[in-house]
Amino acid sequence: MKRIVTILDMAESINKSCQAKEYFWACGLIKETLRLWRYETTIALLCDEAKLMAAHYKGGNENEL
Repeated sequence: MKRIVTILDMAESINKSCQAKEYFWACGLIKETLRLWRYETTIALLCDEAKLMAAHYKGGNENEL
């Protein structure tokens, strides 16, 4: 049986990587799913460190999120 991965699943995985100080994996997952993090409601699911990473890869700063 297939499992559907949701945006919440992705955010939890990124946040767990950040908590474990595994920033390489968190950055990689953010880069691969960058289109998911363009909305304010989805960005809110990320921890502060992950929000900064997403802002970096989106080409903006954390104030634009």
